Amino acid sequence: MQYNLNAELWAEFAIGMIVFVVRFYARWKTIGIRNFSWDDFFAALSVVFWTLETTFLYTCALHGNNITLNEETAELVRDSEVPLLEKGSQLAFAAWVFYILLVWSLKGVVIFLYSRITTGLWQHRLVKFVSIFCITTFLASFLLHFCQCVPIQRNWQVKPFPGDSCTKRTLNYIVIEVLNILTDASIITIPLPLILSAKLPLYRKIILGVLFSSGIFIIICAILRAYYSVKNIKDLSVALGWASREVFVSALAVCSPGIKPLFNKNRWFSSKQSSAERYYGSVSLRAKGSSYGWSMSRGRKQIKKRKNDQTGARSQDLMRVKHT
Repeated sequence: MQYNLNAELWAEFAIGMIVFVVRFYARWKTIGIRNFSWDDFFAALSVVFWTLETTFLYTCALHGNNITLNEETAELVRDSEVPLLEKGSQLAFAAWVFYILLVWSLKGVVIFLYSRITTGLWQHRLVKFVSIFCITTFLASFLLHFCQCVPIQRNWQVKPFPGDSCTKRTLNYIVIEVLNILTDASIITIPLPLILSAKLPLYRKIILGVLFSSGIFIIICAILRAYYSVKNIKDLSVALGWASREVFVSALAVCSPGIKPLFNKNRWFSSKQSSAERYYGSVSLRAKGSSYGWSMSRGRKQIKKRKNDQTGARSQDLMRVKHT
């Protein structure tokens, strides 16, 4: 059966939108819309950018583009066909912009989630470092896309042929994906020490590790996308298909922590004593060897110091009695 790019684009987009709707519903049921946070804002941005990216990928595939041209074939293009190819190339250029915005918006969802979870913990400093790195890679990706072929109109120029760097954008597939992968790898390092140090049963640690390390699947998709896109650089449908798959997997991975409360009222980051609390709206962490317990209830971040051991208090009372 012949491969249908449009069917894949819209099928993955439709399923992804359902996943986002379920995530927003879970958040609304858990904490209420008034307590939505920055990760919810970036999730909404992701929906907007994904809609734009899918629309532009679909339309640029319909119009054609300059990616298959070279110096000889560009001159053979009839003048009447040039405007259509230019428009398709402009759409492809814009699709790259929305791809970058979308991928880094999805990262923002995870980073702000981790920022809230790690409030009061030493891992919160790690979140800040990763956030700075994420912003840096985002800006670097944007600069690469806009600056590797100047003036900018050469990116959709047909005649005379502007060169492979302007039409095929091989550097985008390599450099931007490397930055994308490095950023995802840095994000994965945030929850691991948190999970390992939490007072949780082993099986819950394993499930949490899988849930919050799902970025590994995103990294695998990004690697495959870069490989097959460069290998088939003249076939735009290959690159478009892998871009859609990468975003689809990313959306599933990013939304899964927010959807989890719908299937289990027990909170994943809670001890047994606080298992009735909700995961996403109220998070309670107790690290091994720590003298503090941290909780966040309905968006209010508080640090609560534990009570001293009662046996220690009793011993001090006994000492006072002896001295009287």
